[in-house]
Amino acid sequence: MALGALLVLLLFGFASFLVSLGGASASASCAPAATSDLVLAGAAKADISPRQSLYLSGYGFGPARRSTGILQPLYARALALRGLDGQPTNTVVFVALDSQGYFAAYQAGPYGSDAIRAAVAARLGIPAPNVIIAATHSHAAPDTIGFWGGVPASYLAEVRDQTISAITQAVTALTPATLSAGNADLTGDTRSFGDWPVDARLRTLRVTASPTGRTLATLLNISVHPTTLGATNTLVAPDWPGVTATAVERALGGTALVMPGALGHTWPALPPGTPPPTNQILFMQQYGQLLALRALAAVGAAQPVRAPTLCVADRRFREADTTAPLLLGLQLVGRSDHERLLRSLGQPAYVPPIALGVEVETIRVGNLVFFAAPVELYPSLLETLRQRVQAPQAFFFGLANDQLGYATPAGEYLRAVRASPTDEALFIINPTFGDAIVDQLTAGARQVGFLVNEQN
Repeated sequence: MALGALLVLLLFGFASFLVSLGGASASASCAPAATSDLVLAGAAKADISPRQSLYLSGYGFGPARRSTGILQPLYARALALRGLDGQPTNTVVFVALDSQGYFAAYQAGPYGSDAIRAAVAARLGIPAPNVIIAATHSHAAPDTIGFWGGVPASYLAEVRDQTISAITQAVTALTPATLSAGNADLTGDTRSFGDWPVDARLRTLRVTASPTGRTLATLLNISVHPTTLGATNTLVAPDWPGVTATAVERALGGTALVMPGALGHTWPALPPGTPPPTNQILFMQQYGQLLALRALAAVGAAQPVRAPTLCVADRRFREADTTAPLLLGLQLVGRSDHERLLRSLGQPAYVPPIALGVEVETIRVGNLVFFAAPVELYPSLLETLRQRVQAPQAFFFGLANDQLGYATPAGEYLRAVRASPTDEALFIINPTFGDAIVDQLTAGARQVGFLVNEQN
């Protein structure tokens, strides 16, 4: 690494260290050790489609794209897993939210992921850290970030209430079930900058009622940006995740959740030799169906999850926003209904002058590990996690419980900024953020009983 680049990383790393001295916490809990292959499981979904024209998110800057209709409905899809002891405290909830990104807390009021999880804890007795709400990152969904025109508080309230409804319905529907996990190869179905690595594994978790074998839910974990509709689209849609989820639901029954993976610099691609689609809607349908076929193949070859004990490790820390001052500035003084970031200015989300509160979770389901973090993780960091944590399959849920931009390894930061000066350069809060997340998730894996290799 060049001396100048090294000095930059050391400077930003020192600033991050100073801010991170306070506010760190860690906790972990496990259900009683499973003595069978059964869990209690339930799933449901609730519509979060806007009832009025709203600005769409993901492209450009400012209020450029107001929606002109709904191409496909948006949903909050929820899967609840509970130990056989039936205790609410031994429950894990996964939610796939059709949104570009959803903040932990909002300036406008109690609408964020933190408010949703607090309501679930109060009403259902499920600890807030056990609830993972991950935005699918559709660039055809309303702008719940604020960078592209924003949304009114009424829409945030609708998303909050419907997400709580989906979780409540899933918990109400809990029934004995078995789990099976599979994966499929997506080589050729995804692309990146030049020779940058991608996460070419599609991961599945199927939940089937016992003893009937009826599918309750199918969770898919895929590391591809939902951007098939492109920057000129003005129709509300979940993009390809909606097509994929609908196709899997039709094939298997139950509720299908598409949980976003390591999305950093990763976009859709059709296999070599595939005729190019004639329009963006066709591209969305074609790509969504392709991934559904890959998912169904993975489900068909899936292996049972034995003794699915549930454990959750929750880790909270602070990171300095040292390289994305524009984002912090827009959060503080951006124009309302134009480019003002909607994330809360209160603690713990924001700690003046430049610190952001960060939360990550490591979840154990039997011998499977599920990582959750509030970022678009670069795939090379997911590979580092796989190498560190000894588990047969590692799921990663990005944009979970907050939206804090991209996360790169420190050694890839400058290259990423050069490759994408109008995107990565604006949406990476500091060069060492990605490494900090990996370290926290690794520590969480150790807390819930996984063997961890020495760090590189």
